Amino acid sequence: MSSHIKLGQIAEEHAAAYLEEKGYLILDRNWYFGKKEIDIVALKQDVLYIVEVKSRSYASLGSPAQAVNRKKQGTLRMLATAYQRARKLDLDVQFDIVSIVFNKGGFELEHIEEAILPFEI
Repeated sequence: MSSHIKLGQIAEEHAAAYLEEKGYLILDRNWYFGKKEIDIVALKQDVLYIVEVKSRSYASLGSPAQAVNRKKQGTLRMLATAYQRARKLDLDVQFDIVSIVFNKGGFELEHIEEAILPFEI
């Protein structure tokens, strides 16, 4: 397994633990629809959270959240609809990003709430 895949899996573990500590119920991790994936699906106060986890090993490369471009945002919107249909849910949806930068002493985690609008303007 390549090092960036391992790093991504570790980042997702940290993100899920963080969300659980904040009172989110993790419904699914690595949920696939075709070849597309939602990293984390969570529930809190009757809101469905679609969480994209992005990580980097060096802060000098910029915020990992910057990698969530328009195409990825559109994919996440489509996946949220597919997830609700598959699970027969009718909930408000919020799109968040958990950005993790690893460094020698550990990592820095940033939770960006409502990072993606549920529809394009």
